[in-house]
Amino acid sequence: MNNKVYIGNLSISTTEKQIVEIFSKFGKVISFEITKAMDGKSSSGHGYIIMDKENETSLAVQKMNNTNIDGNIVRVVLAHPMDVFRRESFRNNRSFRSGR
Repeated sequence: MNNKVYIGNLSISTTEKQIVEIFSKFGKVISFEITKAMDGKSSSGHGYIIMDKENETSLAVQKMNNTNIDGNIVRVVLAHPMDVFRRESFRNNRSFRSGR
């Protein structure tokens, strides 16, 4: 069960309140966070939203991917667990093998 959604290409002026209002049309929003840039203050341009139910999550992804939010066309996809990302990244990276 995956209720976590990645939202990318957010405008730096987009607020968490705006995103919650938009995604609440599809169901109950549990949480949302815009990630911060390396300076720790400004927006990095993406965030993660967690919705209550899987069917609500799927509908939000389907309806919101490639739509305009605050002047930017956003990418909305199901988020992937980090442990899967790390495992696949390590498996596909052959540069750690020396002498071959």
